[in-house]
Amino acid sequence: MHNKRIFCTALCGIISAASVVILIISSIIPFSSYSAPALAGIICAAAVIEAGNKYAFCVYLSVSVLSFLIVPDKEAALLYAVFFGYYPIAKQLMESRIKNHILQITAKIALFCTAACLFYFCAVTVLGIPSDEFNIGRINLPLLFLAAGIIVFIIFDYAFTSLITIYLNFIRKFIIKNDNNSHFF
Repeated sequence: MHNKRIFCTALCGIISAASVVILIISSIIPFSSYSAPALAGIICAAAVIEAGNKYAFCVYLSVSVLSFLIVPDKEAALLYAVFFGYYPIAKQLMESRIKNHILQITAKIALFCTAACLFYFCAVTVLGIPSDEFNIGRINLPLLFLAAGIIVFIIFDYAFTSLITIYLNFIRKFIIKNDNNSHFF
């Protein structure tokens, strides 16, 4: 049991550091303000799988705080904090507790829409991003962006599930030796 806690703590520290580095890179690579938080959130799934939701929540919390302190791209940090950071935990909880697939997708979309609205509100009011950055020409189209975001989110969730399957079936056996104690699904 003691070795398991040490392993989980070390793994979550590595995942946290990697997530912060990915978010820092979002300031260097143009147009990665949305993909970097998604990637940082995806690697948090390993914490959910190997250590459980409590450790994964610690990863989310530490990366969120550190990213607001040291990541130059505050938009990427905000996007991680309001959605991508905790989504692996929420995904695991929804998929393990809601058996009806339609209800799962509905709950995930509702979570995404809530997070997207929170992101828009915080980006405009807290970060001071001008609301005209959410415009196409002179037309303010946040609802169109939300609709497009839902479509992209559904694709993201499907791809995320595929990546988790690849991790569980192929990659995990090279990283974790002789341990079938998975917390995901």
